[in-house]
Amino acid sequence: MDIQDSFPAAVFVENLYDDNVEVAGHRLMGVTHPEALDTYDFALAGRRRMDNRTVYDIDVRSRSPRSSAFTGRLAVLDEVYAMLEADLRPNASFIFPPPLRLFKVRYRQQFRNFGGRYWLPVGNRANLELDIGIVGFRIPSIRGEQVSRLSNYDVNLDLPDSLYQIKTQTTVDSASVRADTLFASSGLAISLEPEEEKAYATIDETQTLEKVFKPEGFLARLLIRGNNGDAKGDDGSPRDGKKKNGKRRTGPFSFGAKPKLWFNRVDATRIGGQVTSKSMPYHLNLNAGLGYSAGPGSWNRTATLRKGWGRLATHLSHFDGIEPRYHSDLYSQFSASSVTLAGKDDYFDYIDTRRWRGGIGFDARRPDTTLRLELNAERHRSIAKTTDYSLVRTFTQRANPTVDAGDLRSVIFSLSHVHEDGPPSLFGQRKVAIQVEHTSPSVFSSDFDFTRIHFLAAWKFPTFYSRRLIPNVLDLRIIASASRGHLPRQRFSILDISLDGWNNPGGTPIPRNTSLRGRKGTRIHLGAPFPHTPL
Repeated sequence: MDIQDSFPAAVFVENLYDDNVEVAGHRLMGVTHPEALDTYDFALAGRRRMDNRTVYDIDVRSRSPRSSAFTGRLAVLDEVYAMLEADLRPNASFIFPPPLRLFKVRYRQQFRNFGGRYWLPVGNRANLELDIGIVGFRIPSIRGEQVSRLSNYDVNLDLPDSLYQIKTQTTVDSASVRADTLFASSGLAISLEPEEEKAYATIDETQTLEKVFKPEGFLARLLIRGNNGDAKGDDGSPRDGKKKNGKRRTGPFSFGAKPKLWFNRVDATRIGGQVTSKSMPYHLNLNAGLGYSAGPGSWNRTATLRKGWGRLATHLSHFDGIEPRYHSDLYSQFSASSVTLAGKDDYFDYIDTRRWRGGIGFDARRPDTTLRLELNAERHRSIAKTTDYSLVRTFTQRANPTVDAGDLRSVIFSLSHVHEDGPPSLFGQRKVAIQVEHTSPSVFSSDFDFTRIHFLAAWKFPTFYSRRLIPNVLDLRIIASASRGHLPRQRFSILDISLDGWNNPGGTPIPRNTSLRGRKGTRIHLGAPFPHTPL
């Protein structure tokens, strides 16, 4: 069911009389905002008479193209100085990141008085033009028009207390919907224009959105060709179940798959894939992956099983293969591959690991906090560099540092609060986490003896252009680590730096080959030959 089948059109009508008007994620200053004179220039364009009263036509535009505001024309009634009409569109600051190449919207709205100082919208016409595409992929331009009429306002009515006990904000009168008497009563619906009547009379019901807005370009053809290769039934649906949101459903289970590919100086080319399975009735998740590292000629295996009971969940995971020696909160192995292929220092160092980990976790909804207690058993070995290959130049990568080999068995407690808006590279991070790990030979039969505490706080603070969809922000990251006993080098913490020209939010733009010193002689060395010596 389409969303507009469930909600009245009034839900989607913006009131241009508001101080702030939300348009596609931008919060534009309204023309009647108390501080409008600091943002807008108003110019008298003409006068006219309406019902023996004077109406002023006023042109409005923002003083700066960087202000999130409108441009257009207003009609203001003399004496009461109320806005009768508004014809507005966002100004030049109404910008969006790829793949949106064009987004234009225009509002034309009329207002009437409903007693005293209450002027409310009675008619709204919105025009939309949207163009989506990147190199090799484009969707045909989308143009739309919405016409709404609002009537039967009642201001300051006495409402029963029982009304506020209803949690839903919108209700549907199903009896009126089934009666279908809207067009039988005059004055309730906006009549169709001749072009609209002709379009409804000759509508082709076989034209779906997928056909009308079929993607174009070589990438689109590859995607369509891949989808056409799926096994389908006689009705065109997948034979082994329905697909929804990229996952294939078979009864109470859903399945998904995605490829894994990256390049570095140890794995060389790593190619593989990961499959996921989820059972909603049983709150059971299973992830399994398999990959091949061409450099050492070895296989990498991973699997995770998770069972939930509401906010409580248990998990068991296994990993056997090559992985980065330290964890980065900003960069994946795929994103770091571009640096290595460009003939520059590989961002990560690597370790050969076999790991079993299991535990129990609790998720608190408010605030969005996770507590986790885990038992961990790992085997660590060093792995050597296998390639210096790059696409653009001859470059000798540094050797992959050795690690303290042995068996590590430990208990790990972690507490984290994460608020995700999207990929950190675009939206930054809002995260606070603390982790405590303890191991000892006497209790865990481990080859290591240490207690380690790691703290991370990463937060973004809007600064300039806060009304935009993606405002300027200040990203702050605080990383601290302390340990007791002999800490193996594979448990050292690192400070993320910029990825050679790509400064992720929170990445430290410190020049390479820079050394810093902290308490007790702790050294931070950023850059070749050892870009991630311990924090």
